[in-house]
Amino acid sequence: MTVEYKQVSKIEKNVISLDEVKLYLRIFGDDDNTMIQMFIDAAYQNAERITGLDLLTTTYECYRPSFYGDLTIRRAPFQSVESIEYLKDGVYTTLDSSKYKVTDTLSYGVIDQIEPPSTDDDVKSVKITFKTGYGDDIGSVPYPIKLSLLQMVSLWYDNRGACECPDSISEILSGYQVIDISHEL
Repeated sequence: MTVEYKQVSKIEKNVISLDEVKLYLRIFGDDDNTMIQMFIDAAYQNAERITGLDLLTTTYECYRPSFYGDLTIRRAPFQSVESIEYLKDGVYTTLDSSKYKVTDTLSYGVIDQIEPPSTDDDVKSVKITFKTGYGDDIGSVPYPIKLSLLQMVSLWYDNRGACECPDSISEILSGYQVIDISHEL
């Protein structure tokens, strides 16, 4: 079954600020601000890639050909289902929230106890709009993740060439990594 995820919006804030990083690095001038900000942005993206998480609130649309099969939302950490729509006669109609239940696992959301209506035969017959992330505010991101971002920026700043991510940073982030084993079941 083909399932497509499309990012609709993402809260665009830095989980760590330029001022926090400069304090951590003990830098008091502004000469390297542009480069440090580039390291901050790269560390943020790297942390999301390594963990498979959305750190701040991100809204997605998930398209599916039907209501049947596994209705697990495979983006983490799961926050909420905003709406479920289905294609009928070429028009999306919102499914009443009383027609399904959402179970929040530790990482993913699972839609179950659903009363599926009939839909058009299309690869995008079902559209699920949902949110993921630790929250809207940078204070909602766990401190160990913030620490790993500070450490990454520090490493890149001090070693402005090729350098590998040390085990200490990898260990912090791997503790938050979401591993999807559904394809192995």
